[in-house]
Amino acid sequence: MNLDRRGNKVATFLTQLNATTINHYEQIAKYAMTEAFRLYTMNEYNSADASARRADEFYNKAAAMK
Repeated sequence: MNLDRRGNKVATFLTQLNATTINHYEQIAKYAMTEAFRLYTMNEYNSADASARRADEFYNKAAAMK
C-alpha cells in the first residue's frame, strides 16, 4: 500500500515536471522568436535566422513532449 502511494506521488511529480518543462520550452521559444523579429527589424538577418532556428528547436522539443 505504501509503495503504491509513493508510486502515485512519483508519477504525479513526473507529470508536473513534464508540464513545467514543456512550459519552459515554449517560453524560451517565444522569447527566441521575439528576439528574431527584433534582430530582423535591425537588418541583422544572420542573427535573426539563428534565433528563429533556435525557437523552432524549442517548439519542436515541447511538441515532442506533449
